[in-house]
Amino acid sequence: MRELFRKPNKVGMIVQHNLIETMESSVVFMSETDQRLARYILSHKQDVLSMPIKELAEKSKVSEATVVRFARSMDTKGFSDFKLRLSASLAPEPTQAELANIESGDSAEEIVHKLTRFAVKSLHSTEQLIDPNELSKAAELIYRVSKKGGRIYAAGSGASSTLVEQFQLKMMRLGIPIIYYKDAHLQLESFLNVSKDDVLVAFTTLGRSSQTKQLMMYAKDRKTKVILITQYGNKGLAKNADIELLCSSIENSHRLVSATSLITQAIIIDALFFLIAVKDYASIQNDVEDTRKQFVKFGFYTQQ
Repeated sequence: MRELFRKPNKVGMIVQHNLIETMESSVVFMSETDQRLARYILSHKQDVLSMPIKELAEKSKVSEATVVRFARSMDTKGFSDFKLRLSASLAPEPTQAELANIESGDSAEEIVHKLTRFAVKSLHSTEQLIDPNELSKAAELIYRVSKKGGRIYAAGSGASSTLVEQFQLKMMRLGIPIIYYKDAHLQLESFLNVSKDDVLVAFTTLGRSSQTKQLMMYAKDRKTKVILITQYGNKGLAKNADIELLCSSIENSHRLVSATSLITQAIIIDALFFLIAVKDYASIQNDVEDTRKQFVKFGFYTQQ
């Protein structure tokens, strides 16, 4: 997990991710003890900077050893280095506005404002987190498999099924069929003959769907390449994926719906679409124009 916190940028320099955003996006995957510590730090960011390790351990109701281990799991050298990174993460940025949870008495204006802040921060964090090399590899794999006559399968259940449908629609516009069924039995049945020449694109936010996990494990047994699109910190499914596209989804405390995860993963879908589209840009432009003419012909569009 440590290598996820730091990665080379385009000129080979090491980029450190915002420590606050790292904790916010990965807290749901932490142990109960680490969650308690992380949530305390996130709620008392400024105060923690001046706290000795003993005081933080007492106030967050964890052991000092837990604080040290947690700091190192955040890719810092220890508690002192952790506080330095925390201080750097508190520096003002355009997207670093304080987040506030939605309350029962909030007006429509307040709810829209708060949801927008969560979405903007999640998008900014995802931009910093996504590995452009992995994204390019995923687009190239989908393109190559489709050109060689291989099959492209997709997996996702619950809220993730809406993302699969978006992906299916975008690929359809590139002439790339995606095999996907919402019904779990049909999805499994369609997948049983998958081979090493095919690819599976799996969507999951928290990795709790047993259906998606089982399909990924089956794909691995069949030597099928797997592209996993998921929330940062979701280590459980990584061992069954060849390519990981990680997003940062920062939700309000109610988490009635995975609003920001749908937004950030939709950005990844769009990025894949454009990376594949530019490979045959002239042909795609002609197809778009022909599609528009056909829609006009059949009365779906009005003639401009």
